[in-house]
Amino acid sequence: MPDNTKQPRKKTSTNQTDASSSVKLDTVAIELRRARESLGLSHSDLHRQTGISRPVLFGYEAGRTKPGARELRLLSEALGVSPNKLLFGTEEPFKPRLGLRSLVKMRNSPVMYMAMLFALPMGFSALDDDQVESLLVIFASLVESRDKETYNKLSAIVELLTDEMGNGTPAEISAFSKRASDPSYQAELMKRVENRINNPG
Repeated sequence: MPDNTKQPRKKTSTNQTDASSSVKLDTVAIELRRARESLGLSHSDLHRQTGISRPVLFGYEAGRTKPGARELRLLSEALGVSPNKLLFGTEEPFKPRLGLRSLVKMRNSPVMYMAMLFALPMGFSALDDDQVESLLVIFASLVESRDKETYNKLSAIVELLTDEMGNGTPAEISAFSKRASDPSYQAELMKRVENRINNPG
């Protein structure tokens, strides 16, 4: 006789892949689903709390897209977790680093700008593209949460520099550096920045 005993269903893991697309899930997808489910929230619940549409939320959890700075902040607030937890799955990168404390105290000093000039390229070279993007998202989220005006200005500057430097090849960067030394060009850039801030989109 055939065995009609029902076998227990295997619980779907949220740690490996999206079964419907066979796409390996990244940390954001895994942590977002884990945090939502731990609170017993549906996608509709999270949509109501954040204003982020259900299809977009599904996309985040399927690993097809990633939240931007604004969306990451909204999700973090709704789920009661830090942006760092959603991006990296740990609070480790936010633990105090004694060697950085002196730089924090000098953040408004020219020494800070010199340190960043050498330290950022070195640090970025040790990370992959997704990790650099995640780091920048955290930075943008923190700035936006503290000072919306500064965030809007920073965003406008970054967008403008991206337009001006194209793909960021050595030749494009060199050409931009030459133009940027011209005071009239600097004044033109600032006008364009202000225009972007006052006329977003």
